[in-house]
Amino acid sequence: MKKNVMKVVAAALICVFLVGCGVSNLEAVMNSAAGKAEVEKVRTELLEQFGDVYSDYALECTENDLVYKYYYTADYDAEMLAQIKEALAADTSWSSTIAGVKDEIEKSSKIRPTSVTFAYYSASGEEVFSVTE
Repeated sequence: MKKNVMKVVAAALICVFLVGCGVSNLEAVMNSAAGKAEVEKVRTELLEQFGDVYSDYALECTENDLVYKYYYTADYDAEMLAQIKEALAADTSWSSTIAGVKDEIEKSSKIRPTSVTFAYYSASGEEVFSVTE
């Protein structure tokens, strides 16, 4: 599931960052009219494809730090949230996924993200898991 979501997000983000050539940081790209429109397009596409899993998605950027936020649709109980957290924490591909995102963004924008965070939230907004590199 994570790999499919990342393919949708990464492909669309290349378009966002191509728009930003010549700016000083990724936040400036994201705050441009074209950047905001592309992020909304990505959000819509992601929710169309994965709306049964995620109720919402957000991409936030401060200077060159990116945060991808995913909100689960189901209102899971504490036991299920613990299992989800355990499964996400056990995934050994986070470093390669984040490195790939950084590489693609740097290739298209000539700006390398300082950090990339993936954060997952319960339906009520409680953080379930996050990873930053």
